[in-house]
Amino acid sequence: MPLVPPGARLLGSVTLGSSNANVGPIVFGPGYGRLWIEHFIAGYSGSGIAIIQFGTGTTVDTGANYASGGFHVTMGTAAVSATPTSRVSQAGLQVANDATANARDGVHEVSNATGRPKICDSRTITYSTTSLTAATAITTISVMVGRWFNNAQAQCVGMNASGALTLNSGTALSVYGIPGAG
Repeated sequence: MPLVPPGARLLGSVTLGSSNANVGPIVFGPGYGRLWIEHFIAGYSGSGIAIIQFGTGTTVDTGANYASGGFHVTMGTAAVSATPTSRVSQAGLQVANDATANARDGVHEVSNATGRPKICDSRTITYSTTSLTAATAITTISVMVGRWFNNAQAQCVGMNASGALTLNSGTALSVYGIPGAG
């Protein structure tokens, strides 16, 4: 069951059949004031942090129009430690705060109103393996907040491995939306 509110519609879903640097974009057109994005990354070809990208048509914006900040909490220790990071002028919003080659999944809530930059609130769980088998496999939990500096409504969403990496087969992206102005 997806982590989206009642009334949200599935706008599209993509699962990689083979390794690729990109997932999507999922194109859904204008008119959705709130978006929820779910991602599952089956692993990377090396250590990295994937990015979420938005677009106003059928392609995503890959320019330096994104900024984000966040932290991750390391699990399995007696004391919780948090490591903060901020990033400006990026090509997308990072899905997590820490790099890995392993699996991770998360949700992103987006205010998609016309006339102002988009704000995105993200929560991602990173695992110690590419196979999700037990609660003990959770290594970090990331909380990220960011903006896409574009005043038009997003009409497509994609995910990129970032850098020269690829995302493993089985990586998936789903986008849900609620019609309206935001």
